[in-house]
Amino acid sequence: LRETQRMLAPLRQGRALNLRLRPTPVGQLLERCVNRFQPLAHQRNLRLRLDLPPGQLQVPADELLVDVAISNLLENAIKYCFFNREVSVRATVRPGDVEVEVVDTGHGVPDENSESIYLPYGRHFRGDNLRSIQGEGMGLYLAREVARAHGGDLVHTSREVGSGDRPAHRVSFRLRIPLGVV
Repeated sequence: LRETQRMLAPLRQGRALNLRLRPTPVGQLLERCVNRFQPLAHQRNLRLRLDLPPGQLQVPADELLVDVAISNLLENAIKYCFFNREVSVRATVRPGDVEVEVVDTGHGVPDENSESIYLPYGRHFRGDNLRSIQGEGMGLYLAREVARAHGGDLVHTSREVGSGDRPAHRVSFRLRIPLGVV
């Protein structure tokens, strides 16, 4: 935790992140993140699913910072997903980059918060009764800044997939990191 705080300190001071780029195995990184969050998912009766492309995929990245970004996305997905559902993590190779998508089905991101959710300390809530969910409001900001420091980005979609008293939303966060040298 202290190492993470040290690495992210420049952002909190309005400076750029200091990247330590090295070949980073995407599959191993995602497996580690998913395994770390299995106990939290189990507490909420959620399944975590990981889909990886075939082969050993590597990107030039600061592995610790990308781990922090993916962990923030996973933690949010687990916190906001409805019980007895699934959170999925999928890596896809696209022209020029790797995309890591984290998807949950639960409370959506209201349209009025679609960009402000990425602001530092901008604690926003998905759904009506979510004030009890813990968080600082830094996770999405940090994840997007990590992606952008690598020459990529973090974007999301939120669309309604259910109806009735408690409609669900499919919320997808997609983090992209270029395949080439930054």
